[in-house]
Amino acid sequence: MKKNNIVGVIIIVLAILWILHYSYKAYLYYFTDLLFFTMLPNYVLVINVILGFLMILFSLKTIKGNFKLNKTIVISISAIALGAILEITAPL
Repeated sequence: MKKNNIVGVIIIVLAILWILHYSYKAYLYYFTDLLFFTMLPNYVLVINVILGFLMILFSLKTIKGNFKLNKTIVISISAIALGAILEITAPL
């Protein structure tokens, strides 16, 4: 396998886990009777899910050869950093 394929699959797996994490948080917030000390706003959950889908999109383009590997890695790391910053600063 080429390096693009391996890194693309790793990013897709991370993005799917990212999407599942925030979707599960939204489920716990609104469809269970659990009480939370702090809850993330809806826009943070939605932005993080959208960032996960963008990571999947760019990694699929990298696997197909339409996008460079370096750009995909930079975009994925930036998306993860932006999501983490939003999660940390939103409840303040």
